Parts: sequence; C-alpha cells; structure tokens
Amino acid sequence: MASASSKKDFLAGLAQLAAGYRRQIEAEVDGFDPDPARRLERRQRAQASFRYFAQTYFPHYVKCAPASVHDYLFERFQTVVDNGVGDH
Repeated sequence: MASASSKKDFLAGLAQLAAGYRRQIEAEVDGFDPDPARRLERRQRAQASFRYFAQTYFPHYVKCAPASVHDYLFERFQTVVDNGVGDH
C-alpha cells in the first residue's frame, strides 16, 4: 500500500501538471462567449462535428491544415459516435 506521503506527493504533482496544462490552454485558446445561447450553439456544433470539436476545444493540437488521414478520422469518428450502436 502506498504511504500517505507518496499519495500526497502524487496528488500535488498531478495538480501541478493540471495547472500547467490550464496555463498552456488559456494562453493559446481564445475565450468563449459566455452567452447561454452561444454556449448551446457551440455544444450542438461540437456534437454534430468532431472536426469542429477538435478545432474549437483543442486548437493547440490542431494548428495546421489537416492531412488526408485527419479528414478521414474526423469523418469516421463522427460516424462511429452517431451510429447509435454503442461500438465506441
């Protein structure tokens, strides 16, 4: 069993990592309009388009024009999510 000290160190390290990611994302991502109607619109678009989801919420990973494989994956992932079979 892990000691309380190592658990505490782990959680502190995890919090530090999360804070670093938060700072990076905040530095690279424009803020979102807080208007409830705009928020709903973003959520609906993100549910309908994996490409929009990635470009909106992870722009720090989607910086360049997509390669052919990315185009395929954006379409394929959306098909899997939307198919209702539960194979995702």
